[in-house]
Amino acid sequence: MALIVLVAFLCFFQRLTMVWNQNFPFDSWGHLYFIVSVKRQRTGPFKPIWTDVVGGGYYHYPLLTHWFISLLPESILISRWVKVLNPIFEGVALLFCMLLSLWAGISPVTVSASGLLYIFTPMIFSKVGIGPTSYFSTRLYSELSTGMLLLLTFLPLPLDRSILILLVGLLVSYIALSSKFGLQMLFLVIIPAAFLSQKFYFLLAIIIGLTFSIFISKGVAIKIWREQWNHLLWYLSKVKTMPISDRNSFLNFKKAFSTSGLKEKVKNIAFLIVGKNSFTSTILKFPILVAIPILLFNNNN
Repeated sequence: MALIVLVAFLCFFQRLTMVWNQNFPFDSWGHLYFIVSVKRQRTGPFKPIWTDVVGGGYYHYPLLTHWFISLLPESILISRWVKVLNPIFEGVALLFCMLLSLWAGISPVTVSASGLLYIFTPMIFSKVGIGPTSYFSTRLYSELSTGMLLLLTFLPLPLDRSILILLVGLLVSYIALSSKFGLQMLFLVIIPAAFLSQKFYFLLAIIIGLTFSIFISKGVAIKIWREQWNHLLWYLSKVKTMPISDRNSFLNFKKAFSTSGLKEKVKNIAFLIVGKNSFTSTILKFPILVAIPILLFNNNN
């Protein structure tokens, strides 16, 4: 047990060293603005906030996590100490996941090793992985809650089925009401996982969770989800004009080869493979994507 707690503390400390001297980017200031607005306007987690900015007005957004954080003193929210919140949540979430795994009968050594792999996986040291941790956004909360939800569903926990459905339903409600990324994960990760695993009680829990979200928000959740859907359609229509739209283009490799000098060629190609191309960098920095198919193949044989 002491080893598990030590791993969770190590997660908190490592993540804090990543963010303490980082300057917040635009998105982080936006989320902090939402949190302070929720606190000052006393809107609660479901009503829109008034954004007093150019082109602003009433803004509907999944604000449940913002509301929870807004319960803290404003002196913390507008100070450097707000950077401690994400590492605390990540450390506590990792501890919870490891305790769930222990409860499911997995050995403490395996659980601790898995926790260390989570902390130090190469992907966390990329801009893709570091973003939710180093930037103050609610995406981290949704991602970790989704991980907890999947562990609750797929670990062999000694839990009554009705209690499991209730817990998963509550987590689904939290995820759906907390961030647009959480909503995307529900429909792009969690629901497909339920169908693929043929765990139909999992689907029932998702339906209960979404229904409860609508009920507790008095229907506001539907408006929020509709706006997020429209935002995704808008983003999809603009994605080809975004600065990152060509990051996976083969023309980048052609340009890298066309540079003069062997040293420049090697440097440019290495940067493309490790830092720019989404597919190659993910495989290199997140090697479990390669390990899983190999393990499944060996298991089938």
